[in-house]
Amino acid sequence: MTSSNSYLQFFCWVTYPIILVSFSTGFTRLVGPTAIGSGIPEVKTIMKGVVLKEYLTLRTLVAKVVGLSASLGSGLPLGKVGPFVHISSVSAAVLSKLFPLFRHIKENESLQIDILTAASAVGVSCTFGAPIGGVLFSVEATATYFAVRNYWRGFYSAMCGALTFRLLSDRQTNKHSETLTHLFKTDLRQTLPYDVFELVAFVFVGCICGILGAGFVWLHKGTVIFIRKHKRLNNLLQKSRFLYPFLITFIIFLNTYPAGLGKFMAGQLTLKEAINQMFDNMTWITAEPQNEMEMRYLKTWQGPWDNVLLTLGLYLIMKFWMCAIATTLPIPCGVFIPAFALGAGAGRFVGEVIAYFCPEGIRGKMILPGAYSLVGAATLSGAMSHTVSPAVVVFELTGHMGHLLPCVIAVMVAGATANFIQPSMYDAMIEIKKLPYLPHKINPETCNAHDVTAEDIMVRDIQCISDECTYGDIWKAVSELKFRSYPFVSGKGNKLLGSVLRSDLKYMLFRHFAYTTFNFNTNVASRTNVASRQHRQIQLTMDEKSPTKLGQHDLGSDEKMALEDQLLNERADFQTCPIDPAPFQIPSKTSLYRIHWLFSLLSLHHAFVTEDGKILGVVSLAEVRSAIQNQVETMSA
Repeated sequence: MTSSNSYLQFFCWVTYPIILVSFSTGFTRLVGPTAIGSGIPEVKTIMKGVVLKEYLTLRTLVAKVVGLSASLGSGLPLGKVGPFVHISSVSAAVLSKLFPLFRHIKENESLQIDILTAASAVGVSCTFGAPIGGVLFSVEATATYFAVRNYWRGFYSAMCGALTFRLLSDRQTNKHSETLTHLFKTDLRQTLPYDVFELVAFVFVGCICGILGAGFVWLHKGTVIFIRKHKRLNNLLQKSRFLYPFLITFIIFLNTYPAGLGKFMAGQLTLKEAINQMFDNMTWITAEPQNEMEMRYLKTWQGPWDNVLLTLGLYLIMKFWMCAIATTLPIPCGVFIPAFALGAGAGRFVGEVIAYFCPEGIRGKMILPGAYSLVGAATLSGAMSHTVSPAVVVFELTGHMGHLLPCVIAVMVAGATANFIQPSMYDAMIEIKKLPYLPHKINPETCNAHDVTAEDIMVRDIQCISDECTYGDIWKAVSELKFRSYPFVSGKGNKLLGSVLRSDLKYMLFRHFAYTTFNFNTNVASRTNVASRQHRQIQLTMDEKSPTKLGQHDLGSDEKMALEDQLLNERADFQTCPIDPAPFQIPSKTSLYRIHWLFSLLSLHHAFVTEDGKILGVVSLAEVRSAIQNQVETMSA
């Protein structure tokens, strides 16, 4: 029925993806809004020691998996590398909480970072079935400083994930397959695949893809900032959550409709189909098709104009803005695969142009546009993410090693070009989302970090736990200031003795009051203590499941209050409380430059500022980020 009705064809072509994108938008918004976007910027921030609530929860996992399935099924030019990294990281975090076997990981912050590092490698390797490139890309994309001890963990977990992916995907695509195959098959020449003079052309591909990668980041970032700056538009989109996804999806599929504008730019092809065809060994602009498959490729890319270069050029222009705009939708999506496809198209275009002007090749070696497409795919994705590992990923995907050297050279050139123009895509997302992430390095031209010291940026008003304090003092500190840890000081002289975790202090209070339980979530219950006459935020509740010691004596309200006062006024016993005797501390004269380096290297979230052993204050990630930003604004003014 649809084959004879062009209007019905167009209706189905547009309606199907709109329904899926709308479902992905609504489901993600309802179940877990933290699942929106790539996920790599958030994982990168968490691995810096920052606690982001709800980003590693089961709700986020469900929203990410279901939302990603719908968004990819819609046919929009979106990727899945970032979402897979996020999914694997959430899975690791959830497993460490649910199963007693991994409970020690939850209690150790260092092990949590290590498990997220391995999970990131699994996410990338499961996307392509490329364990080596997956490990390298996860290191480059998520870590500033990498602990070598995590290398074998990443490779082991990535190898398991990649092997499972290859086995399942091969059985799904070819049930009669007796061996593992590569995701993108190529038939490029292996012996003497390129002439040395072609290295200049590959460097040119690197420059072009570097500029395109920076432009991709600029367009994506500019679109988000444009919407936020225009308050009327922003308010409209906030009220009508489905309006923006509807409009963008409709515009993209309107332009790619095969019977309309799509026939001029191979609009009927998915990203994977386009990449597969661009890696083809045949030179489209000069060669004659030898079989039905080559005939189909030529028919697709020649278009109504019967001109490969015009079709490729229009494909690049249209897909460039479509991919950049599509990744701004409030759905789970990645950016690596779209950049990979755009790079393949850019490389193919350069290769076809060289083949047109050099039909006899260079010194007897025929030009292989498929090789330029392969190099372009690695360079643009590397330029977008500021990584070199896509050069390894692309050869694991294709199994072709003949162009390894020119590919690495082109990726390095592209990365340097893009780094000069724009930050990486993931750093741009961190900036857009205003995540508490430290910059990789401090530019001395824009930030005078050597003249700012720790005492200039530290927080002086801090709550310390004294070795002479009472249980009432501990309760006050725990209930009023919900820090992760507190400085433990001597009663005389305020000398720093160590640090104690909030959870350990809460356990001390529970143990001291035996079976009587503190309710930390209720409002303040103010009452007057005869001894101290100070208001306290205390409410003692009896455990209904088992009789308490107080309940056994059937005390009246006055007797209970008196007993509570007595327990709270007792001096705290720290003999059985775990205390870290060597918390990270920095002298008060430590420069902002060194503080930034220490926080980046050790993934610190706070450090105590001391002078002659006495605590003066505390510096956290927020203070370091704020100080760097203030310095940049001051010097740029």
